[in-house]
Amino acid sequence: MPKPLLDREDPAYHDFMYFMSSLQQSDGIIVNTFEDLEPISIKAIANGLCRPDAPSTPPTFYIGPLIAPSKHEAENDYCLSWLEKQPCQSVVFLCFGSGGTFYPPQVKEIAKGLENSGQRFLWVVKNPPNHEKTKQAEDNPDVDLDSLLPEGFMERTRDRGLVVKTFAPQVAVLNKDSIGGFVTHCGWNSVLEAVVAGVLMIAWPLYAE
Repeated sequence: MPKPLLDREDPAYHDFMYFMSSLQQSDGIIVNTFEDLEPISIKAIANGLCRPDAPSTPPTFYIGPLIAPSKHEAENDYCLSWLEKQPCQSVVFLCFGSGGTFYPPQVKEIAKGLENSGQRFLWVVKNPPNHEKTKQAEDNPDVDLDSLLPEGFMERTRDRGLVVKTFAPQVAVLNKDSIGGFVTHCGWNSVLEAVVAGVLMIAWPLYAE
């Protein structure tokens, strides 16, 4: 369980408990999912297992998968054109959401793993956390790859890998034929986008996913 939900003094704990309690009094719940993806959970909700002490569960509507279109694709033409030149299902895509990031030693270990794997990859790298107690990245798109990545990494992997600073158009990337796998923090948007695109996922949860 995420640390804020274990600490009852954390405002996130009270916000979470208020939200979950309010769901029980709602007139209806809209969920971005679909039955084939989560049949067990949907059946449990329909059977009232989430509210055993209440006469009924609020009406729940499953309207997914809803996928937001990619934004700013023009700014990432090179990223997409690079993918178009790679063999079918040959590239592993590493991206950890809008806020997901790693400490510098972790970035170096990921780089070593990618280099040793011999695998083609597209990797979105963000700035390290701005505080030792949080995983939120610094709000700065200018990522210093020279200090974060092992010396010579970019040169040694230039024929099979591409590192992108801060952002990539994830929906467009996942729908390229060259993408064969997705290393993801498993945020719900990322999961749905990968499922719709038919891309296999390797889960690396970072928060409450």
